Amino acid sequence: MSELHFVFAAEIGEGPLLDAIRQGFAEAQDAGLITKLREDPTGTEACVYVGSKDSPEGFATFFDAGLGRVWLDVLFVRRECRRKGIGRALLAEVARRSAGAGFKHLLFGVDADNWLMRDLVERGDHGTAPASVEFRIDLTGRA
Repeated sequence: MSELHFVFAAEIGEGPLLDAIRQGFAEAQDAGLITKLREDPTGTEACVYVGSKDSPEGFATFFDAGLGRVWLDVLFVRRECRRKGIGRALLAEVARRSAGAGFKHLLFGVDADNWLMRDLVERGDHGTAPASVEFRIDLTGRA
Protein backbone atom coordinates (compact mmCIF):
# COMPACT_ATOMS: atom_id res chain seq x y z
CA MET A 1 0.00 0.00 0.00
CA SER A 2 1.31 3.47 -0.84
CA GLU A 3 1.73 6.00 1.94
CA LEU A 4 -1.56 7.64 2.91
CA HIS A 5 -1.91 11.40 2.97
CA PHE A 6 -4.22 12.60 5.75
CA VAL A 7 -6.13 15.86 5.59
CA PHE A 8 -7.31 17.37 8.87
CA ALA A 9 -10.28 19.69 9.31
CA ALA A 10 -10.65 21.13 12.83
CA GLU A 11 -14.33 21.58 11.99
CA ILE A 12 -15.98 20.04 8.94
CA GLY A 13 -18.30 22.98 8.28
CA GLU A 14 -20.73 23.09 5.37
CA GLY A 15 -19.84 22.06 1.84
CA PRO A 16 -18.55 19.12 -0.17
CA LEU A 17 -16.73 17.41 2.73
CA LEU A 18 -19.85 17.38 4.91
CA ASP A 19 -21.91 16.17 1.93
CA ALA A 20 -19.44 13.31 1.31
CA ILE A 21 -19.39 12.40 5.01
CA ARG A 22 -23.19 12.33 5.15
CA GLN A 23 -23.23 10.10 2.04
CA GLY A 24 -20.74 7.67 3.61
CA PHE A 25 -22.70 7.79 6.85
CA ALA A 26 -25.91 6.86 4.99
CA GLU A 27 -24.10 3.98 3.22
CA ALA A 28 -22.93 2.67 6.60
CA GLN A 29 -26.47 2.94 7.96
CA ASP A 30 -27.88 1.09 4.93
CA ALA A 31 -25.28 -1.66 5.49
CA GLY A 32 -26.33 -1.93 9.14
CA LEU A 33 -22.96 -0.70 10.44
CA ILE A 34 -24.40 2.43 12.08
CA THR A 35 -27.82 2.58 13.68
CA LYS A 36 -30.47 4.54 11.80
CA LEU A 37 -31.49 6.04 15.15
CA ARG A 38 -28.35 8.17 15.22
CA GLU A 39 -28.48 11.71 13.87
CA ASP A 40 -26.43 12.72 10.82
CA PRO A 41 -23.05 14.40 11.33
CA THR A 42 -23.61 18.11 11.95
CA GLY A 43 -20.41 19.61 10.54
CA THR A 44 -19.13 20.69 13.96
CA GLU A 45 -16.98 17.57 14.35
CA ALA A 46 -13.27 17.43 13.62
CA CYS A 47 -12.33 15.16 10.74
CA VAL A 48 -9.37 13.31 9.29
CA TYR A 49 -9.82 11.98 5.79
CA VAL A 50 -7.92 10.28 2.98
CA GLY A 51 -8.56 11.19 -0.64
CA SER A 52 -10.37 14.16 -2.07
CA LYS A 53 -12.66 16.44 -0.09
CA ASP A 54 -15.66 15.69 -2.29
CA SER A 55 -15.08 11.92 -2.41
CA PRO A 56 -12.86 10.68 0.44
CA GLU A 57 -11.74 7.04 0.41
CA GLY A 58 -12.25 7.05 4.15
CA PHE A 59 -12.79 9.43 7.04
CA ALA A 60 -12.99 9.62 10.81
CA THR A 61 -15.00 12.24 12.67
CA PHE A 62 -14.32 12.94 16.33
CA PHE A 63 -14.82 15.52 19.06
CA ASP A 64 -13.79 16.53 22.57
CA ALA A 65 -15.91 14.52 25.01
CA GLY A 66 -14.58 16.32 28.10
CA LEU A 67 -12.50 15.02 30.99
CA GLY A 68 -9.48 14.42 28.74
CA ARG A 69 -11.41 12.15 26.37
CA VAL A 70 -11.96 12.21 22.63
CA TRP A 71 -15.02 10.50 21.16
CA LEU A 72 -14.46 8.81 17.79
CA ASP A 73 -17.85 9.47 16.26
CA VAL A 74 -17.69 7.81 12.85
CA LEU A 75 -14.95 5.83 11.12
CA PHE A 76 -15.91 4.96 7.54
CA VAL A 77 -14.05 3.50 4.58
CA ARG A 78 -15.77 3.19 1.21
CA ARG A 79 -16.52 -0.41 0.33
CA GLU A 80 -14.11 -0.53 -2.63
CA CYS A 81 -11.30 0.81 -0.42
CA ARG A 82 -11.69 -1.61 2.49
CA ARG A 83 -9.09 -4.17 3.57
CA LYS A 84 -6.26 -1.89 2.42
CA GLY A 85 -5.27 -0.53 5.83
CA ILE A 86 -7.13 2.78 5.51
CA GLY A 87 -9.39 2.23 8.53
CA ARG A 88 -6.48 1.16 10.73
CA ALA A 89 -4.45 4.17 9.56
CA LEU A 90 -7.34 6.56 10.22
CA LEU A 91 -7.79 5.17 13.74
CA ALA A 92 -4.06 5.57 14.38
CA GLU A 93 -4.09 9.14 13.03
CA VAL A 94 -7.01 10.16 15.26
CA ALA A 95 -5.19 8.62 18.24
CA ARG A 96 -1.94 10.41 17.30
CA ARG A 97 -3.60 13.80 16.90
CA SER A 98 -5.63 13.36 20.09
CA ALA A 99 -2.60 12.35 22.16
CA GLY A 100 -0.64 15.26 20.67
CA ALA A 101 -3.38 17.64 21.78
CA GLY A 102 -3.10 16.33 25.35
CA PHE A 103 -6.08 13.97 25.48
CA LYS A 104 -5.74 10.86 27.63
CA HIS A 105 -8.36 8.50 26.17
CA LEU A 106 -9.97 7.77 22.81
CA LEU A 107 -13.46 6.35 23.25
CA PHE A 108 -15.93 4.90 20.76
CA GLY A 109 -18.74 2.41 20.57
CA VAL A 110 -19.04 -0.55 18.25
CA ASP A 111 -22.14 -2.68 17.75
CA ALA A 112 -21.53 -6.29 18.71
CA ASP A 113 -22.23 -7.46 15.15
CA ASN A 114 -20.02 -4.87 13.41
CA TRP A 115 -17.29 -7.41 12.68
CA LEU A 116 -15.36 -5.11 10.34
CA MET A 117 -14.72 -2.55 13.06
CA ARG A 118 -14.30 -5.11 15.82
CA ASP A 119 -11.70 -6.95 13.76
CA LEU A 120 -9.88 -3.71 13.00
CA VAL A 121 -9.71 -2.75 16.69
CA GLU A 122 -9.20 -6.16 18.28
CA ARG A 123 -6.35 -7.11 15.92
CA GLY A 124 -4.60 -3.78 16.42
CA ASP A 125 -1.97 -2.78 18.89
CA HIS A 126 -4.14 -0.14 20.52
CA GLY A 127 -4.20 -1.55 24.03
CA THR A 128 -7.99 -1.64 23.90
CA ALA A 129 -10.09 -2.38 26.92
CA PRO A 130 -13.87 -2.55 26.74
CA ALA A 131 -14.90 0.10 29.22
CA SER A 132 -18.67 -0.22 29.27
CA VAL A 133 -21.64 -2.29 28.29
CA GLU A 134 -24.62 -0.67 26.61
CA PHE A 135 -28.11 -1.83 27.39
CA ARG A 136 -31.15 -1.08 25.28
CA ILE A 137 -34.66 -1.46 26.61
CA ASP A 138 -37.36 -1.62 23.96
CA LEU A 139 -39.98 0.98 24.88
CA THR A 140 -42.39 0.35 22.01
CA GLY A 141 -45.86 -0.36 23.24
CA ARG A 142 -45.15 0.94 26.78
CA ALA A 143 -46.80 4.35 26.46
